Amino acid sequence: MYRTRLVGLTLVFFMAAAGPLLAQTPRWVVTQRWQGFGSQQTEMFWVNGDAWRVRYRPSGKGLFQIVVYDAQGKLVDTAANESDLVPVAGSSTLHGRGQRYLGITGLDSSWEISVEQHVTVVEEWHLRQLLQQPRPQLLKVGLWTGSDGESEYTFTVPSRSWQIRHCHSGDGLLQIRITDAAGAVALGANEVRAAEGSSWVHQAGTFTMRVNADQVDWKVDVLCEDTPATRE
Repeated sequence: MYRTRLVGLTLVFFMAAAGPLLAQTPRWVVTQRWQGFGSQQTEMFWVNGDAWRVRYRPSGKGLFQIVVYDAQGKLVDTAANESDLVPVAGSSTLHGRGQRYLGITGLDSSWEISVEQHVTVVEEWHLRQLLQQPRPQLLKVGLWTGSDGESEYTFTVPSRSWQIRHCHSGDGLLQIRITDAAGAVALGANEVRAAEGSSWVHQAGTFTMRVNADQVDWKVDVLCEDTPATRE
């Protein structure tokens, strides 16, 4: 009887002692997933773990690239740079906490991308609180339509994060480039088949959108997050 009780007490003591250690043992958690075609930028997301990784699975041909930006739009890392005729699946481990977003470049590639973070129980809890925050409502800035040829439009966005939504018919080329007074800001689309898609830009200001279309009819919406800046 004494022996059994001693074993039980030892087990309880071990579990109590191991609890804080287990809470500090990080594990890999999937926090974001995207799938799409061509080129786009993702929404902003939080990295809570010091180590995190980007997994990617492209399907197509030609250049496939993923670059990582911080909240200020500074390029901080490259997660994928596949220049072979047929890009292959892979992953890249990165470091650094804070807000990040991905810039994905492809022409004739569909892809699946996920972000995994190496977090403790406490870090994961804080991250899930951030993920559960409601996203701001999107307000329409402008709508444009067109067909073959090159078109240029200028518009102003007061919020830091805004979205380009596009669709086009026909298996021709659709390119959408966004620039400001300093030069290139984002590649909103770079596609060679009929598709719908979206891309994010994380910068307020006045922009020029250049649309290059070949054998397609297209529509582009620009929407921005509803923030105090948009109500002024």
